[in-house]
Amino acid sequence: MAPLLSTQGLAYAYPGGGQAVFENIALTVQPGEFVAIVGQSGVGKSTLLRCVVGLTAATSGKAQLQVPDTAGGRPYAFVFQDTRLLPWRRVQANVAYGLQGLTLDSQAAQARVQDAMALAMVSELAERWPFQLSGGQAQRVGLARALAVHPQLLLMDEPFSAVDALTRQTLQDELLAIWQRTRPAVLFVTHDIEEAAYLADRVIVLSGRPARVVLDKTIAQARPREREGAALRDDVRAIEAAL
Repeated sequence: MAPLLSTQGLAYAYPGGGQAVFENIALTVQPGEFVAIVGQSGVGKSTLLRCVVGLTAATSGKAQLQVPDTAGGRPYAFVFQDTRLLPWRRVQANVAYGLQGLTLDSQAAQARVQDAMALAMVSELAERWPFQLSGGQAQRVGLARALAVHPQLLLMDEPFSAVDALTRQTLQDELLAIWQRTRPAVLFVTHDIEEAAYLADRVIVLSGRPARVVLDKTIAQARPREREGAALRDDVRAIEAAL
């Protein structure tokens, strides 16, 4: 099967910044695959996420996103750490925002919004303003907004790092349930090694100055996974050793 996303020799240096932040990055993401990227602060995880879809221009190398054209969807969607909800739009209008410009009639668009809010479990929040949401609720709304455009690649940039530990675990499990139901490919950036091993099919470790891929580890455990299980702890230790 051809990869949905592939990169070859990808590198990035800040303009006038001298040494590259990362270089020679080669990675692939298959359709429906959940891939996590981990690394210490400063290795360029978030920048890499933007480079692979062209939101930030790489200094060298190339990234190829191979998705078939779909009139009613978008090739990719982002979920950010800070949610980036529009404060002047209620929740339902925020979820609908990405549908602008797609070839959907109003009835289909409304159905898409309702389905996405139901998947993310925010239907009851439809008329609230963003300032009325808790951190976990805001993240669910951000996820619903991304799901509404039916992306084939879901890019997630440390989406759960700003919430408390219990909410984080709940959101992780909810994300897995949604992913298993809808099956977009996911490229998930996190600094939390346990989160990466719990969620992903594969974990890519970036390390060094400039950063390179030092480990591309398959997580072979079947789901659901035991957070405190010995197998997961072994995977976490292997990732920690690569860092």
